[in-house]
Amino acid sequence: MMGKWVKILVICVCTFSLFLTSCNHHSTGEVSSLDKLNRDTEIIFDALANKDTESLKRVFSKTAYKQSKDLDASIEMLFSFFEGDIEKYEFDEFPASDGRKRGLKRQTQYRRGCDIYTSEYHYEMLLIYYSEDDFEPENVGLYHLKIFKNGTECGSWQEDLVPGILILE
Repeated sequence: MMGKWVKILVICVCTFSLFLTSCNHHSTGEVSSLDKLNRDTEIIFDALANKDTESLKRVFSKTAYKQSKDLDASIEMLFSFFEGDIEKYEFDEFPASDGRKRGLKRQTQYRRGCDIYTSEYHYEMLLIYYSEDDFEPENVGLYHLKIFKNGTECGSWQEDLVPGILILE
């Protein structure tokens, strides 16, 4: 009698273990929202360091690209504004986020602050990034990049929010 219960317990534990591992999103190759943001943040830093227009354009969402006045010209202005070689950069490991869900649809927006130290200046940068948006899929990607030299007066992220790039001098 006891052997029967042991077998049932072992079967239940094995079944439960398989269930838990099958729900792990990393085992399916799915990239988390924060992983997407981290990957694209690194691409942005590399694009700034190398003045790589195409890489920077790829991280912007389709919505930002369509709604910005002239993203190509803004990128060129950004590269002109950004002086010196990057010596180090720091960013919020746990950025502020907002999200919404309705049924199976979800939207996740991150706001990440960054400090970039170059051989010439200390810059501050704010990124508004949608890692997922089932309501408006074209929003996925970088929506807003605000950059300014440390010490520059600027408004809140809500006041300064524009699609594309905002350079404060």
